[in-house]
Amino acid sequence: MIQFRHMLLASLLGAAVMASPAARAQGVLDDWASVKMPPAPALKPAAVDPRTTALMLFDFTTQTCSQERRPRCAASMPNMKKLLEDARARGMFVVYSVALPNTGEKDMMPEIAPRAGEPILPPLGPDKFLNSDFEKMLKDKGVKAA
Repeated sequence: MIQFRHMLLASLLGAAVMASPAARAQGVLDDWASVKMPPAPALKPAAVDPRTTALMLFDFTTQTCSQERRPRCAASMPNMKKLLEDARARGMFVVYSVALPNTGEKDMMPEIAPRAGEPILPPLGPDKFLNSDFEKMLKDKGVKAA
């Protein structure tokens, strides 16, 4: 009899919990409007030494950054072009990367196309340092920040 009462009590408690609004939420989207975001960190000025810094332009190809596929990426091209021009004017090491097999220089967004001598890393997965000479390339150029 005591075991039956415990089972009945557990069933009633479970039903009460399931009937609560929190239990009925289907996922994070149901609660999204009530989420409180933490304050953004304060922006601070940064000094960039072009002799020890590399500009890395990863995955800016026509396949991944087109107006049809990623309009925000395509819209960023004027800003990316200015950033690249400024980096080159200061002698900064520029490195490109592609995400898709069989892509390369011909596939880069024309606004930020690589120049002779600017390396293009092949698609090696999410970590360009694994199974590549990328780290050595950066060290050989004296890069300490990228």
